[in-house]
Amino acid sequence: MSDVLRLEAIEQHKDILPRTLELLGKEVGDSGNYSWLILNKVAVRWRDWPKRERLAIEVFMRAWWRAALSEYPRRLDIFTLVDITGTMGIDIRAYLSFWESRSDRPAMRHLACLVEDFTVHSAPTEEWYDVLDRWIGSMAPRRMLEAALSAESDSQTAQEISAALDIWKAWARGEGNA
Repeated sequence: MSDVLRLEAIEQHKDILPRTLELLGKEVGDSGNYSWLILNKVAVRWRDWPKRERLAIEVFMRAWWRAALSEYPRRLDIFTLVDITGTMGIDIRAYLSFWESRSDRPAMRHLACLVEDFTVHSAPTEEWYDVLDRWIGSMAPRRMLEAALSAESDSQTAQEISAALDIWKAWARGEGNA
């Protein structure tokens, strides 16, 4: 494994990123720590790969996002998926726009959790984090949460969404950090 983690050996192990993403995507066992270590070493290097290999990574990431938003709860929270996407150098705006097109319960519960947990995460200096911060502070999440709350019939889910909406409103009033 030490050979794999040396930067000069990464090109010899291009199969590691797809396998790492596969393990993360399947949320297998305790693969997270090892996967993050590998991801941080090779995540941005995939942009230099041949077009077919880059396309495979892009297709996988889009499919993973769709699957993640469609199921709640998940072992990996949605912030972690945003972090992985951003760490890979992928512009998260298209993923956030896709999320805005969703109104199903799992996608809205992920949004509620993201809004509630966003204040807890440290603020990385990466561009993707700034994009996420601006998006969360925009009107889109508020509209999404309000629409979900008005359509929600499950009282526990309605409470989660209502709490997230209250947090969002506190941020808008300048009482929070988003």
